[in-house]
Amino acid sequence: MAKAYSPVNLKKTVSRSHDYILVYAKTFTKEFELNKLPRSEETNSRYKNLDNDPRGVWKCTDATAQAGHGTSSQFYVLKVPNGKEHHLTSGRCWVYTEEVMNKMIADNRVWFGADGNNVPALKRFLSEVRDGIVAQSIWLYQEVGHTQEAKKEVKVFKFDTLFDTPKPERLI
Repeated sequence: MAKAYSPVNLKKTVSRSHDYILVYAKTFTKEFELNKLPRSEETNSRYKNLDNDPRGVWKCTDATAQAGHGTSSQFYVLKVPNGKEHHLTSGRCWVYTEEVMNKMIADNRVWFGADGNNVPALKRFLSEVRDGIVAQSIWLYQEVGHTQEAKKEVKVFKFDTLFDTPKPERLI
């Protein structure tokens, strides 16, 4: 979280313009989910519809994953409809098994470029993406506020002293 919305240029090293927060949960399950940040127009503008897919705008994502996380069924030579064979690069495996990948191709969920000869990429449709964006490890003040904003919010309660590092309501 940002301490300030302008950098501290008086420092000789790195500007210390961020704060830390400790986040914990009494119980943590797979279903536990924090509130998402709103999607921005910039984020949504990354989605295009290069092939006029009726499902709407999409963006390419990598069709491979780190090999250390794969199972033996994710290592194969991918033969695509135009006859081209795609081989994995060292240290990578396909995201899906061959059977699932072929279903994805049949459903037009894999993009091979406009001429059909590019490395396979998965099509992620905006309509199928969850609402909101998972927060990153760095939250900029535009997203969650800053300490000065929080101090103004706390002053409303007419405390004699303020916390050294209050957190803005929109962060909490």
